[in-house]
Amino acid sequence: MAASVWLLNYDIAAADRDHYLSWFHDEHIPEKLARPGYRWAAHYEAPASHDAAGLYRYIGMFGGDSTKVFLDPSPAQLKLTQTENTRAMMGLRQNPSAAILAHEWSSFATDNIPESQINGQIDGPYIDLLSIEAPQHDERIGSIAAQHLAPDFVAQDGAIACHKFTNVMGAPRHMMLFEMASGGCRPGSAEAPVTPLDLAYLNALGDDLQLARRWGQKIWPA
Repeated sequence: MAASVWLLNYDIAAADRDHYLSWFHDEHIPEKLARPGYRWAAHYEAPASHDAAGLYRYIGMFGGDSTKVFLDPSPAQLKLTQTENTRAMMGLRQNPSAAILAHEWSSFATDNIPESQINGQIDGPYIDLLSIEAPQHDERIGSIAAQHLAPDFVAQDGAIACHKFTNVMGAPRHMMLFEMASGGCRPGSAEAPVTPLDLAYLNALGDDLQLARRWGQKIWPA
């Protein structure tokens, strides 16, 4: 697995979707991959949901040799050098968030390891991203991830891999990314994939726990 991942979460209005994706895939990704230390990119999309009508949800990722790749220059420094067109395209993003992730470990469903996984790239047809924040419980979160969430996930049909990351930019501190070979059904959305995780272990951490989930289907590379 790449030592670091620059993670982007954001929404795009349906009216801007085609124009934005053309720029992101044909211009922005090639520009990023031309920089030293950038190794791969991936882009995932989820259709508009009932609670965000008209907005498509996206997860963008860039894999790098280390977190240093994404901090020298930093995102804030890169923003100062953007072209007017890039600023305009970035301005189309709604509800944006970003994180620079350090890779800790991965677990694989051994029957489903594609060659790209061996080369360290995230490119499963579906992904589900779980963000975890619970101050004062870092050790327990790490243990739950290693002892329960990862092994329970990779034992499921359609599982490819589970990756554990630490966010070096602050909260949420812990992130787990689940790669799946196929979609399924989650309540309320016939298109969403399923990650059959028992989150009871995490919920036992109490009121300090903050969980967020986001999923997507791969749209780049096609």
